[in-house]
Amino acid sequence: MLRWIASATLAVTAGIFIGCSHSSKESVSVDFSRVPKAAWETGTPSAPGVTVTAVPGAVLIPGRPAVELITQVKDVRAVEKLLAEQQEETRRKLEKGLAQLYARLARRFELKELAALSDRERKRYDDLNANIRLVFEQYAADRLPRVTRLAFLAGFPDPNPTSVPPEAPLGKVSQEKFDEAKALRGEITQLDESFEATVKALLDEIDNQNAMDRTDSRLKIELNADDLRRRAETEASEQVNRARQSLHLDLAGGQTIRMPAIPARTITPPRMPAPEPAPKVDSALDANAALWQKKMLEGQVRIWAAVNRYQVQPGGRDATDEFIKWNAENQAGR
Repeated sequence: MLRWIASATLAVTAGIFIGCSHSSKESVSVDFSRVPKAAWETGTPSAPGVTVTAVPGAVLIPGRPAVELITQVKDVRAVEKLLAEQQEETRRKLEKGLAQLYARLARRFELKELAALSDRERKRYDDLNANIRLVFEQYAADRLPRVTRLAFLAGFPDPNPTSVPPEAPLGKVSQEKFDEAKALRGEITQLDESFEATVKALLDEIDNQNAMDRTDSRLKIELNADDLRRRAETEASEQVNRARQSLHLDLAGGQTIRMPAIPARTITPPRMPAPEPAPKVDSALDANAALWQKKMLEGQVRIWAAVNRYQVQPGGRDATDEFIKWNAENQAGR
């Protein structure tokens, strides 16, 4: 619209200038009734873009051919340095996040391993109790008759547990009883020492097994934690490297971006209900609009006459077709 007004202003100025230098003007007339209604209205410029072709009941949107764009980086070293810094920062953040995740996994593994260790130790002590009970039953079976015989010979409690010989000589029977009692005390002492040694050996074996098992479990826990820490570092580096490779950046030679073609397609809009009738407009408004449009057309005629050095007056040469053609051309250039 601004372009049309500027053209019209220049045309009027040129017409005035020409009119001042040449006084003779051809008399013409324009029949407004023959001018198409579109020429009475000011058009609006149409925005360039995709042409939409209408077909019955559908809208056809044309496609687009494939396009290739080539990008080129000027300062390759600066970009590579920036990428390296960003990748290192990303790697550190990934490694930190993965380390936190794997630390929780390591703690979970530790608790699980300690629970399993506790179960194994509990089972060992259960087995130990069963073994000690068997040893004790055998020990009691061997000791009870000897204790009973010793009580019969020497009395209960034993008056001479260390078998100290009497000062006065004993008779034959008394000596035999003394000697038998002394032998029984030796056997009972030997049974007691053997039982204690056996129980101690069983306990030591359990303690050794538990210690070895705890050491093995602790080693497993530490190895698992170290493995998870290394995995965090490795996975962070691998993810950053994969991300860089996926970019396919060729900074020195540039990068070609291919945009695939878009085929044409037809869109069928849904059927809409018939619009409601327009509200009735006051006749006075219609009259004002018609008057305004007529004045606009008269202004266009005056511009056209000034450009062509015409004088519009009744009875002049009928130049209606010439004006319609000129107006159409100017409408298209707005």
